[in-house]
Amino acid sequence: MNRNLTWRIAGIMMLTAVFFSMLFLHQNIAYATSPNQNVNANVVVPSTCYLSATPNTITFGSVPPGSNYADNVLVNGTDTNGNVNSYLFVSGGNWVATGLHFGVSNSTWNPTSLSTFAGNALSTTAANTAILVPFGGSNSIYFGMEVPGGQASGTYTQTITMYASC
Repeated sequence: MNRNLTWRIAGIMMLTAVFFSMLFLHQNIAYATSPNQNVNANVVVPSTCYLSATPNTITFGSVPPGSNYADNVLVNGTDTNGNVNSYLFVSGGNWVATGLHFGVSNSTWNPTSLSTFAGNALSTTAANTAILVPFGGSNSIYFGMEVPGGQASGTYTQTITMYASC
């Protein structure tokens, strides 16, 4: 046999032996069986509601003592930034002028326009009107008021608070 061929065969056999030795020495190495691994992620998006009232000023004009203004002053509650429907809540404070006042319950609210003064009495405690304000939409509430008989003259103001609850 040719001596070069013998050395080549011997070299190949030696390389093969080294390869198999390395293979058996590294048999405890773990290899991934799948090229992809999924990672699950989650986020909680809370319910939010927002209310914008328009107009933001009600003018009842001149109402004499012992008279009233029917429950037909429209205020729209609009939710432009929320992501769920909400209910409209309403409360208010007393009517006040310099050194003078009369009660919050002399104002009324109603979900529909009334031609007479007959709505729900406004209170300092927030009341759920049961008026649904859809997210991205609006709904209406109507206000009225009466001036008690014998009330002193003056320019009275009242703060009405409207908010959405979701």
